[in-house]
Amino acid sequence: MQLTNSILFWALLISLAAWERPLLAQIQTALSKTNESAAIPQTALGTAAILDEPGMPIDGMASSPAVIAAILRHAGLATELLSAVQLADSTRFNTSRFDLAILPTGQSFPARARESFIDFLRRGGGFISMGGYALDHLWLKVDGKWAGESEEVRKQIERAMRPEACLLPDGGFERSQSVPIGGSSPDGQWHRAGERCCVVSDQSREGRFCARVSIPADAGYPGDAFWAELPAQPGRTYQIRVRMRTEDVTGPGMAYAAVYEYDANNHLVEFRDFATARQTAGWQMFTYSFSPPPSVRRLRIPLGLYQAQGTAWFDDVRLGDVTGMRSQPMNTATGRPDDALVVEPSQIGVFDPSFPLKRARTLQTASGQCVLSAQVIQRGNFEGWAASGVIGNDAARWIPLLDTRDRYGRPRGAAAALVLNYHGFYNGSAWACFGIDNLDLFADPQSPMAPVLEQVAQFMVRKVFLRNLTTNYRLYRENEPVVVSAIIDDRGRLPFRGQVRFLLNGIPASGQSQNAVRDVNLEPGASQRVEATLAQPSSHADLCRVEAVLAVGGVPMDRIESGFVREDTAVLHLGPELRFVNNYF
Repeated sequence: MQLTNSILFWALLISLAAWERPLLAQIQTALSKTNESAAIPQTALGTAAILDEPGMPIDGMASSPAVIAAILRHAGLATELLSAVQLADSTRFNTSRFDLAILPTGQSFPARARESFIDFLRRGGGFISMGGYALDHLWLKVDGKWAGESEEVRKQIERAMRPEACLLPDGGFERSQSVPIGGSSPDGQWHRAGERCCVVSDQSREGRFCARVSIPADAGYPGDAFWAELPAQPGRTYQIRVRMRTEDVTGPGMAYAAVYEYDANNHLVEFRDFATARQTAGWQMFTYSFSPPPSVRRLRIPLGLYQAQGTAWFDDVRLGDVTGMRSQPMNTATGRPDDALVVEPSQIGVFDPSFPLKRARTLQTASGQCVLSAQVIQRGNFEGWAASGVIGNDAARWIPLLDTRDRYGRPRGAAAALVLNYHGFYNGSAWACFGIDNLDLFADPQSPMAPVLEQVAQFMVRKVFLRNLTTNYRLYRENEPVVVSAIIDDRGRLPFRGQVRFLLNGIPASGQSQNAVRDVNLEPGASQRVEATLAQPSSHADLCRVEAVLAVGGVPMDRIESGFVREDTAVLHLGPELRFVNNYF
């Protein structure tokens, strides 16, 4: 066996059994002679960058960077503490220097490290977060003091939307008592459709004057409006605000405020009715942010009634350039509601704002996984967030590592989990999250939780795992052979030599173990699909479990599970009768 293979075997074995310091030292020495990467420190497994920013406010529960470093060094990793400034420096923090980023800062993260962190993950780096909902509270250092990014962005937008900075010269109609009928001008001045549109001094929301559009009940639904036009600059982001109130607005249409976007040939490219109202409503403020497409050269802002009768008042209309003034979320806690939550590809899919841990009284090692051999059972009051993950459409695999139970033993959610990305935006990146935020799980390097962190980090650096366990059919008839397959990925830095064993209902398929084991030989960055044809188990269960176990030297290092259904006429007869009559089921 080659030296690198031998090293890998012992490193895997150590991660699943007791750690022997003398043996680990031998492995480190051996690998230091064979590692050809000058940027990666010469260690047995890899290198972890640990965020260490003592002054940054902490939401959730922080862990000591020094203690985390000691735990990881015991696992065979080299460690380096990085400040927020260093983490934001892609020449200092990158995948040529580090395999993992450790975030012992609860829910807090330095916002200026966003780009370098995302780039690190996109290039195959991984991260471990602990102490709560990861990457949820972003902080900026402004004038030497820490401030929440969302609050700082809000202040910037408020400054851009002040009347003196507004792109509309008279959004409050204080200097527009005489508004021309028809026409347009590119200077943001108001125009109107007719006499039903006027500037009045009653009912104003800000200042003395406001705009009013009133269509009587016997006038039909002609529609009337004010409008202003001004140039649009490609690549800019704008925000518009308007205050509107209505009285007795009826008909098929509505009172509205909108943004129309035109190209150089006066073709309408996009439009948005960002404020609408019907019936009678008091003053409301509507806000809309938008980035015009590159072809847009002109903006038109109409305010009025469309296919409706009644009266609408408009006041305090502001349009500001807010380019760059955005607090982009790093996780998927927020997005745009649609048929599903619409998020940017760069948003990191860990945790779920609708899944907090409640009534969790026991913390224990999750069953059915091989990442952790350390057996943890702790009792107490565990609060925080269930460690869920977004796996997309065959883009990632989610593995629960630590489970929680209530006082009756019922599951309450995963306290820790692993997300292995094998397709998509973060292809090749591995994420581990610990969601408990009312206590520090890693306060003591000698605690039972320390081996959990060690084994998780070792697995993530090694990054050899199973995925896509499937059978060629989802339903089989009696005695029909089962063709099962799985894919093994090696996303680490070392070659892998091992075996995959397929099992049906927890045992080698009907004794055909010789057909259920496949050798795996992978170079770094490669994948291998293995397949076996198995006989169905002798049991009479109509639901059969399929497992694949990845092992080195007989020691399991990963496990994945699927299943299939066996046709059973007795079970089919227990179901409801389905009939098709007159084109109806």
